[in-house]
Amino acid sequence: MSILARDRLTIKSTRSMKLRFITLSALIAIAPGLVPSSSMADGYTRPPGACAAVPFIGWTDFYVGGQVGGAWSAVDWANANVTGERVNNDASGFIGGGQVGYNKQFGNLVLGAEATLSGTALSGDFRSTKPAAWTYSTDISTIATVTGRQGFAVDQWLVYAKAGWAGGHVDVSGIPLLGPTASPSATGGTDGPSAPG
Repeated sequence: MSILARDRLTIKSTRSMKLRFITLSALIAIAPGLVPSSSMADGYTRPPGACAAVPFIGWTDFYVGGQVGGAWSAVDWANANVTGERVNNDASGFIGGGQVGYNKQFGNLVLGAEATLSGTALSGDFRSTKPAAWTYSTDISTIATVTGRQGFAVDQWLVYAKAGWAGGHVDVSGIPLLGPTASPSATGGTDGPSAPG
């Protein structure tokens, strides 16, 4: 074999080796992306505690709160005026106060009691059309309630009805039969359904 033939064979072998080396390197680099990881082969599962637990919602507890809003009143002096006319001191205004209560849950059944005390800005005046000097005034300054509650709990919702006692402090003036001013208290009942979330 001549030297020239041997050199050509060496050059050809070197090129072939370089091509094989580049191909092998490329396969080694690409292979991990083409096959699933070993953790997938073992049936990978999420570790315990990785999922957020669904919170338990219960209605058993004491609570204290406040409320603000609007209120309206319908006061009728048909039986207590001297002019013989029908006097309506309807009013609307601000109301705000506090509440305290307790609920006890038995499965889906919820029983509870609540007391509220509110101050109001309900004031109404009626000027007589017969003798124009007569003015009938009504101010409702305080409203209090004591109620019981029975409800049905579904997930985070409580649908309930409540009933009980309601009372208010009422100032009246302008009616001579009651004197220049009087401050009677009015009481009654309260009831109604509700659905807080």
